[in-house]
Amino acid sequence: MARADQSIARVLLQKGWLRFAAISPDGHFAAVSGQQGLSIVRLPTLEVTSQFTHGATRGLAWDEAGRRLAVVLESRALVLYHVDKQGVAVEALRDERPQAREGGQVYMARVGDRYYFAGDYQFAGNYGRVRCWQPDEGKISIAAHLSGRVIALGPLESPESLAALPHGMRELAKKPAALAWWAVTELGALTIHVDGRVERLDLELPGEAITTCCLVGTDFFIGTRQGGLLRYSLAKGGAPERLSSSGSKIRAVAATRDFVVGAGEDRQIRSFDRLDPAKPSLFSGSAHAVTALRWLPDGRRFLSLSDEGQVRLWDLDAMGGGQTLRGHLSDAGKVRFGPDGRRLITGGRDGLVFVWDALRGEKIARLDGPAETLAVAMFFGAENHVLGIGKRGSAYVWDYTTGEVLQQRQLDGGPFVDGIWDPVRGAAAVVNSHGLGYLGPNLEWLDASPVEPVNDTQAKPHALTWDDASSSLIALHKDGSFSVTGPGGGVRTIERVTDQRPSFIGSVSTGLAGTASEGLAFFGLASGSIAVVRIDTGELVRVLSDQASEDDPGEFLVGATTSPDGERILATTMSGLVGVWTMDGEHLLDLRGHGDWGLQVVRSTAIEVCVSVSSEGSVRTWSTRSSKDIADVRSSTESMVSAETLERLDRDSTVESVLDHISECLIETQSQLPESEWLQLYSILRWQPENRRAAAIHAMRGAILKADLSWIPKLEQSARDLPEDHPLQPHLREALTDLRVRLLKRSVGLERR
Repeated sequence: MARADQSIARVLLQKGWLRFAAISPDGHFAAVSGQQGLSIVRLPTLEVTSQFTHGATRGLAWDEAGRRLAVVLESRALVLYHVDKQGVAVEALRDERPQAREGGQVYMARVGDRYYFAGDYQFAGNYGRVRCWQPDEGKISIAAHLSGRVIALGPLESPESLAALPHGMRELAKKPAALAWWAVTELGALTIHVDGRVERLDLELPGEAITTCCLVGTDFFIGTRQGGLLRYSLAKGGAPERLSSSGSKIRAVAATRDFVVGAGEDRQIRSFDRLDPAKPSLFSGSAHAVTALRWLPDGRRFLSLSDEGQVRLWDLDAMGGGQTLRGHLSDAGKVRFGPDGRRLITGGRDGLVFVWDALRGEKIARLDGPAETLAVAMFFGAENHVLGIGKRGSAYVWDYTTGEVLQQRQLDGGPFVDGIWDPVRGAAAVVNSHGLGYLGPNLEWLDASPVEPVNDTQAKPHALTWDDASSSLIALHKDGSFSVTGPGGGVRTIERVTDQRPSFIGSVSTGLAGTASEGLAFFGLASGSIAVVRIDTGELVRVLSDQASEDDPGEFLVGATTSPDGERILATTMSGLVGVWTMDGEHLLDLRGHGDWGLQVVRSTAIEVCVSVSSEGSVRTWSTRSSKDIADVRSSTESMVSAETLERLDRDSTVESVLDHISECLIETQSQLPESEWLQLYSILRWQPENRRAAAIHAMRGAILKADLSWIPKLEQSARDLPEDHPLQPHLREALTDLRVRLLKRSVGLERR
């Protein structure tokens, strides 16, 4: 199915290709070069302020003040433009000396008051030559003669990049007016230049040819003809790290401190979180190959150029980029907002409970829950109390501000399915094998709810949600009927609204339809569609389906809610997308934020944020507000916890930290891990099967507990996978020796019998 254009602004500048873009230092204008000439557009509206149709234009660069623009033409000219505060450009200087001529793509970068430029293939003896233009002095000189086709070049000006230089060059770069720059050739030669001194680094890319490159801090981001997107650290050296492989030639790459965007000949733009590059967001909109990408200074918006002459502006937040909340090791299946609409609680298959600040995207607390999958996670009565119930009935109540376990009890009636706080009744509404019941403040069962069905297992409650508009508890039953418990305690049953039964995932949520404040309930159907039901009448409003035809089943929709403004419907899908729909059922676009099944999506009634959770453990916030508005709100809002607590929570929630703890437990006990740690280890193995350290710990535990021959090759493989000096190596060898001795003793004992 064709997807809508996700860009927030677009303009057709000219017929034919566009190749280079440069953003002014203040972020107000973008200069774009192409087949017919040069254009300057205002940001973010993309209004054209100046245009010059002087034929094919190549590289370009702004000066430090953003008032002069240097351009290389395909003809024999270098041109310098003066640009006023309205973006109107006037040609100020033109240099047409023959030695300035370049062929092919010409890359340009400003270093100090000079402009360096080089062509990407041999033309008139220019193969590998980098020239330097000093327009104020009227000089053009050869800055370097490299052994290869120049693919990219740029300045070395950030403190991090200068600090990462070899010692001698670092001292040179500290001198006033020092000129430091870099260049990359197609076959992987990276050269560092500081005031005439040159250092050559081999990027070690056998069988791959570089097509594009950029530098942020100490990291070079590299695209290759074979479809690879790689990162090379100037500070660490060594072989480049592979971020992704698309199978399609990478034509453009751009990066900030937080994000990397890359585009290939497959016409797709991929955005990578630099901390989590394994889960790219895929953006649609360009019908032709993207030729260049450039970030705006705010780090949330970027430009793309394409072969058909279009310039597009993209906004990570407007596209639903939001934030990823990291912590869960596996399915984060339960998500509830607190009464303030800002605090958020999630519970997962890993047995962990997290409390989040959904506005700032920060952890508030991490709680080790029952050693089983969480069926219930909610704020419980007092403002700082949290309830978690495992599927088998292990119930915990914590004070999340201290992490103290206030109550612990084994509840009967499992398996447990779902639960939510009923603020009218002042108790936890919980679904288990008996139906729906209420838990009081001491984890005692109160009188059973009249929603509980009698002798009808198909009509047992399947999932719960709370409707703030009507202060009603809504229970979705397995047969597709609804029960609505109003604030007065009365129960109204809504018969099945469709012929289909609910999805086995069992997600139900509510929303408001725009300014009419019409209460809606959403639940997934077994067919992969979403039923939208009017709460007050039980009328089926519509069924959302991604199926375009019988031959195109589309996305399997799982759960849905409305955006905070009630103007859009957001639906999670089995492939990790969040689809955006109009209230009339028109599919607008898909947002990518999860790497696997999107399980549930809920909205806050207090802040303009929706939250989705997925089977691979990611928690994602989405907003319809602009990136600037979101940044302003976050910066003006105080954190709910101290900086020290934030640092500790982030550190303790990493996979490496969890494995450190599990290793210590296993080595100390020399027997079995506590069930909670085993559940966390299993979660890591489930979603990171390539994690060699986790595999080694798993093999050690299996060898200790099960003591059979099948664990010997697993221990031996782990010993080969981990470095010889790894701290786990002696314990692996000890476990292997111990296992062999035990098996030998067992064998001897059997023979004697």
